[in-house]
Amino acid sequence: MRLPIEQRVRGTYIGGHEIAAIVGANRYQNAADAYAKIVNKATVESTPRMRRGLIVEPGLLQHAAEQRKREIEQDTFWRDDEVRFFCGSVDGIETPPRVIHECK
Repeated sequence: MRLPIEQRVRGTYIGGHEIAAIVGANRYQNAADAYAKIVNKATVESTPRMRRGLIVEPGLLQHAAEQRKREIEQDTFWRDDEVRFFCGSVDGIETPPRVIHECK
């Protein structure tokens, strides 16, 4: 289920970064960091890499849309309908067919 912008509250849901931190697969966070972010509403400090990603993602997605000759909706946020606290944001999604774009 796609969530409207007013419900896109990081720290309210368990997303991919938090799951990776909990299982020890996130080199930037650990389980305690994920807990603090969700329960205590702790903020995550923006790094130069994070800021650079936010700057280049729109251009990369526009290029992909032009190459694929399809519309790509940017900055989408989804919640699992069955497990309501699982969610995630994807950089872009195109339909049909449903193709998720993640810029790395």
